[in-house]
Amino acid sequence: MRFVGFLTLLTIFLVPGLFHSVLLTPDPSLASFPGRGSGSIAIQSPAEPRTANANTLGTQLQSLFCEWKAVPEREVPDKVPSIKGRIDAALASYVAGRLGESPRPPAVTLQDELSKALATATWRCVFGLSQTEIASALSANASRCLAYVVAGSGAASELYVAAFAIGYGNIFSTSVHAFAPSGGAYRLVDRGGSRLEGAISGVDLLRSFMPNELRFVITTLHIGSPEGLTTIAVFRFDGRVLQLLWIEPNVPGASITLQNGLVVI
Repeated sequence: MRFVGFLTLLTIFLVPGLFHSVLLTPDPSLASFPGRGSGSIAIQSPAEPRTANANTLGTQLQSLFCEWKAVPEREVPDKVPSIKGRIDAALASYVAGRLGESPRPPAVTLQDELSKALATATWRCVFGLSQTEIASALSANASRCLAYVVAGSGAASELYVAAFAIGYGNIFSTSVHAFAPSGGAYRLVDRGGSRLEGAISGVDLLRSFMPNELRFVITTLHIGSPEGLTTIAVFRFDGRVLQLLWIEPNVPGASITLQNGLVVI
């Protein structure tokens, strides 16, 4: 168990040219996100009308996961990174497009749509489930949360961050992207994104130290690891740069709680 206090974080977050004295304390005015702790989310019924963009995303993801599944084991190191990159790009493009719509959809709606699309693609192309079986599983909320979308508040209310768990079985990585408005549309600010090992297991917003920024902590779990290895990462996004402030990889059986203003890992 590790107690990360204010003085420790003063040392951790001293970055040349920037002062990040970040106390990892969540903003009580910010609502928690679905999926945190339980690992499941309520996904809309596939019988409900979907937008053309959602249908296009579903087709793209199914094609890419079918391609991934067909890669011979000896060729996985050479071919799979490119496929994962295209999956990531399709998801990020979808988020940017939906954020540019009027009215702008709530973050939780985008989160549900992305998780549903990822679950459907893997269940159909990797595990061979029928459309009927997939529809039944989605209706029963059988999917874990495979994507999180975070919206800012106050002066940062137009800033968004999205994280996607890309993979299947025990092999996952999580990509983290930031989005900001520009010229009446939304743009992906970080074209390269940030990559974390493991499947995302939670996002918590933290109290910001500047008006126009998001600060958040992400946890990712190495699926299938007997030790419950978890990576914990803290980011900030100010509309221009998505910055990784601190990361602690492979913490056995990690969970995040707060005690007397301190983060306990």
